[in-house]
Amino acid sequence: MTSVPEVILLNKGEPTHIAGGVLDLSFVSQDLNRDATWELHPHLASDHFASCTRLQTRKRTRPPPPPKWNLNQANWYTFEHSIANILASTPTPDSLEEADYRLTAAFHEAANIAIPLTKPGLVLHKDRWYYNAEVREYNRKINQARKLYRRHNTEETRTLLRAAIRLAREATRKIKTQKWLKWCSSINHSSNLSAMWKKIHMISGKASVRQAVHPNPADEANRLVQSFAARSSTALYAQAVQDTQRRLFPARIAAVSRSCSKAALTEVPFHHQRTARYLQDTQGHGGRC
Repeated sequence: MTSVPEVILLNKGEPTHIAGGVLDLSFVSQDLNRDATWELHPHLASDHFASCTRLQTRKRTRPPPPPKWNLNQANWYTFEHSIANILASTPTPDSLEEADYRLTAAFHEAANIAIPLTKPGLVLHKDRWYYNAEVREYNRKINQARKLYRRHNTEETRTLLRAAIRLAREATRKIKTQKWLKWCSSINHSSNLSAMWKKIHMISGKASVRQAVHPNPADEANRLVQSFAARSSTALYAQAVQDTQRRLFPARIAAVSRSCSKAALTEVPFHHQRTARYLQDTQGHGGRC
C-alpha cells in the first residue's frame, strides 16, 4: 500500500493489538493528509485498540443558481415591440437553421430588454411564511412513506402513506394558525400598511408584483405631468392676474422666510430617554399603548 501513489499511511508505529503489533492500518489520500491526525483512543479497547482519525475537510458550497427571467414582472408590450424591431432590422436568412438561430436570438435579446432577472440564490416558496424545522420533518416522513409505497405496493404501505399525509396536514394546519395569530398580534397603530399588504399577499400566494395597467407607465406618467404643467402654467392667466402675482411675490417670499425662522410651540426636543421609555411601555403592554 505504501507504494500506491497518492496514498498516505497515518499510523505512527504504535501497536494496535493487545499482543503487540500494528494490525489496524489507516490510509488516506494525499489531499486529505494535509490536516489529518491519527491517535489511539485512551480507554476504548478490546483485543484491538480503537484508533481515531480526524480529517479537516472544507465544506463544499453549492454555487448559486444562474439568474432566470422573472416572467411575473415582464413588460410584454415592450417584449412584443422589441422582437418586431429586431426581426425588422436583421436580414431574412435563406436556410431553416439560420432562421431558427435568428428567431432564438431575437427572443433572447427582447427578453433581456423587457424581462428583469431574478435575484441569484433567492428562492421564494409559497410556504415560506410558516415553514420551519417541524414542517420539514413532516415532509421528510411523507417522502419516506411514499418511497416505501413505490417499492412495496401493498395495503400496509398505502395505509402508512395516508397516515403520514393526514398527520402532516393536521400539524401544518396548526402551525399555520399559530403563525397567523402571532403575526396578527404584532399589528398595532405603528404597523406599516405596505408591509401588511405584502404579508397578506405572501400568505395568500399572491406575492408577485402586479402588472401595470398601462403597457408603458413611465411614458404615460411623463405625458400626464407635461400636460398638467402646461394646463396649470401661469402664462395662461389673464394679464391682470399675472401683474398681481408679480407684485405680491416679494411679500410672499418674506412671509415664508419669517415663518421658517420662527420656532413653533410644538417644536420641543424629543430626548432619546423618552423614546426608550415609550418602547418599554409598549413592550409591557404587548406592543400596544
